[in-house]
Parts: sequence; C-alpha cells; structure tokens
Amino acid sequence: MHFIHNQSAAFACIRCRQVYFFLLVFLLSILVGIQSPGLLAVDTKSRDIGEVTPTCEQITFITSLNNDDDDNNKKTDLRRKITKTEDNLRKFVFTRGGASKAYISEPIMLQGGTSAIGKKGRVRAYRQDKRTRFKFNQEHTLPVILYLEGVKTSSHKNDFGFEYDYRTDSSKIICGGGAQGTVINITATMAVASGNGKNFQKHNKMLITANGDAAVQIIPQGAAQISGWEYDGTAKIKTPNALKTSFTAGQTITPTNLLNNHELKFRIKHDNQIIESHLPVNITAPIHATAYGGWTNGTAVQSRWVNAGNGNFSLFRRYVAYTLLDQFRDPIKKSAWGNRMVQIRENIGAVMTSPLPRVRNWINNSLNWTQNWKNKPSGKFRDRLEATRMAKYMLLNANSPPGRRQFDPSLVQTGGIMMNLGGRTHIWEASVNGNLPTTVTENTFNVTVANTRQARGGTEIQFESSYAVVTP
Repeated sequence: MHFIHNQSAAFACIRCRQVYFFLLVFLLSILVGIQSPGLLAVDTKSRDIGEVTPTCEQITFITSLNNDDDDNNKKTDLRRKITKTEDNLRKFVFTRGGASKAYISEPIMLQGGTSAIGKKGRVRAYRQDKRTRFKFNQEHTLPVILYLEGVKTSSHKNDFGFEYDYRTDSSKIICGGGAQGTVINITATMAVASGNGKNFQKHNKMLITANGDAAVQIIPQGAAQISGWEYDGTAKIKTPNALKTSFTAGQTITPTNLLNNHELKFRIKHDNQIIESHLPVNITAPIHATAYGGWTNGTAVQSRWVNAGNGNFSLFRRYVAYTLLDQFRDPIKKSAWGNRMVQIRENIGAVMTSPLPRVRNWINNSLNWTQNWKNKPSGKFRDRLEATRMAKYMLLNANSPPGRRQFDPSLVQTGGIMMNLGGRTHIWEASVNGNLPTTVTENTFNVTVANTRQARGGTEIQFESSYAVVTP
C-alpha cells in the first residue's frame, strides 16, 4: 500500500516490490544416470521386510547391504555397532514340529568355500537381541532367531549360503536343507530442480505440483522381482514399475505431524521377503508468513497539523518486510521449487473505504492495485506503506460555501475516520502458481483524527495512522 501525490488524482497507490535473486547451480550425481542442470540427487535409506522360515528344503533369500545412515551420524551403518532399531536385517525363524534343536552351519562363499561372515565375506550374524553375535556350527534350542546383516554386495545372485538341520532332544537329525542368499545394494534417488529454493537433498522438501525424477540402482540384478514405486502422500508416479520414473507432487501438503514420514518407496520382492529403499518427501506450500522488518510493532504514527488551505499533507512512510513460510514454519526457500513459482496477491482495493465521498471515489476508481498473482522468486516480499503529499482537497466538505474551504464535518472531532478497512482486514495470500491460495496476513489499518485545534487560519487536524500486522 503506497500513497503518493498524483497530478490526475489526490493521491495514488503504487505497490513497490523488493526482489532478491539467488542463482543456484547444482551438478546432479551420476550414481543412477540422471543428469540435468539444476538437479541434485538424494540417496535414500533401505530396510528389510519379512522373515524366512527354513522348512528342510533348499531355499533362497535376499538381504540388503546396510550402507544407509539410520542414526544420522554421517556414517554408513555397517561401520558401527548394530543398534536395536536397525532395520537392514533379514530375519530367520527356525522352528519345526517334533524337533527341539537346530544345527546351523557357518555361511560360506559358494565359490571357494571361504567364510561368508565378516567384512571379507557377505554378512554379519546376530541372535534375537540383534546385538549378540550368532554362534554357528553348533546346536541351538528351538525356536532359533537368526538375523543376517549385509556388509558386502554379492557379485552375483546366490553367491553364499549355509546348511542347517532340525534335531530331536537326542540330537537325531529329522531333516535338513540349505539356504543360498544374495546381498543386494539398492539405492533409490530423487532429483528435483531447486529453482529459487534449496536443493531437495538438504531438507527433503518440494513444492506442491512440483516435478521430480526418481531412479533406482540394484546390484546385483535378477535376484528379486520389481514391486515398484509408491508414495504414501499425494503425488502422481508416471511409471510405477520402472527403474526410472517421474514424480509430480499433488496439491495436498504434508501434515505438520508427519514431517519426514511421507515416504517415496521402491521395493523389490522375493517370496515374502522385501527390500525397500525409501526417502522422505515432504510436499510444501507457502502457508504462513512472518514479518521481519519495518512497521511490525503496530505503533501509531501521528501526522503534523493539517489545515484546510491549499496544498498537500503527509501521513506516514513505512514498510513491512515478510518471509513466506511453509506449513512447518520454515522459510519456503528451504523447499526445492521443482519448476514452480511462489506467488502472492492482496485484497487492499476491495476492502479499503472511507466516509469521505472524494476519498471513497478515488478508492473505487483510481487506486492502483491488482488482484493478480505476483511472482516472488526470493520467497520474500516487501509491502511499501506510504501516504505522502496527499491533496488537502480530499478532506474538504463538498457542501462548503463558494470560496470557503472547510473540513468535512466528520473530521472536526477526535476519532473521526479518514479511511479504514470497513471492519475487514488487509489480506495477503500466497500460492504456488495459483494453487492452494492461503491467507498469510490479516492486517488492520485505519487513519483517524487524533486531535483538533483552532488556529489563526481556522481548524487544524492531526491524524493518527495505525497498521497492525497479523499473521495467522
């Protein structure tokens, strides 16, 4: 809202904008073969789902390479001691009717016969508590729980394995079998154009309706079937059963209580065994704003004394600077914009009014404002609030006798209204390319008579201007 002198009217409103430009250039990781200017790939985490119950037959299994960072300590999990919450583990449950014991031999490499346990092999093995190392080549009382953690990717399908048998109390073998396994390194990635925001890798956020590219790398291939992509938020996945796909965010934002809990997932499956690669995808939009500078404290501004003579008068010259925030009240700039644009618009011309006919006529016919959306590539905007060099003609009584300049009767008393919002508020809305328009301010504004006095030239008025910032 910006009021200044205008030769064709008493005053005009010009919206002033301050735009901040940030140029960000990123090189996309070539890990999965996606290459596009301005994109940055994001590595995912993985987990094993499902358990194996050996049944005295030859079975095959898959387990994931534990190279993600579940505890967010900047190191892959296989470099530290396992934690109770570790989910990159394939669970085996040994149980059989009529048997009371199980004998499980140490896993070996099927080529060469060397041990498959440890960094030089394929896996580490744990007991039910997921912390105590499992002891092979001996009997265990049923039921037996065994967890295998992948520590080195298999060179090909089923390149290691172990044998087992079920036994009676007297150690008589009832039946036995073998298990051959594959340690699979599965890495899904998401690349989103950062645009005027931040790279997706930093905050796992992207704007509503934004586009991204997802891809997955599976080593070795052929050990499991592709189940495909899914997302538990609102989005469109173009080719859900392909290794590469396009991802388009929906128009529904991630709820505030689900930060980092909406996940893009890619799954492979072997029997009832699943390996899932997943990463959080938070869909955002400008839902809030915070005022960080300018006329934010609501302090009223008093004008100089104004008489009814010729000339102009001034009320105030201020501004309010805003930062647009997402639903988590983080700057919207922390989201990848994915070929979308944050926009704002206001309603000032629709709500401003005055009891003074000449001011009201100007509002209705000459106020310079627009309801159209305005791009805000900085994620910030500055509202210029200025009412200066305004013609005193606007304040005069239209029914004054010829040759006499008198104030409108409503202004010659304390509390008289020059202009206000008629009980409504100055609303700024924010959106993403017009989608999900959301009110981010409900500001109040009024200009009233603070004091009157009689001077040599007649009545003089002192105005008080108030503008209060309210951000829902």
